[in-house]
Amino acid sequence: ELILDLNNIIRIESVSNYSRIHLQNNQTILVAKILQWFEEELCQHHFIRVHRSHIINLHYYAVVMPNGGSIFLTNGTKVPI
Repeated sequence: ELILDLNNIIRIESVSNYSRIHLQNNQTILVAKILQWFEEELCQHHFIRVHRSHIINLHYYAVVMPNGGSIFLTNGTKVPI
């Protein structure tokens, strides 16, 4: 079983019936859980689903693009909303 510090998770991305966890150190981990599982488990830990395929850690939120179609995270990642 893999145990991660939630503070190191920047975002989680849906990949079919799996989820890809993006970490601070640019490492990614593919896990056999759907995004909805993470949404339910992490909703009280500063994580929010911003798109059907993306959950972000609000600690890494930087700015919403003026057109409202994307969010930039502090690591420069652009996530659709």
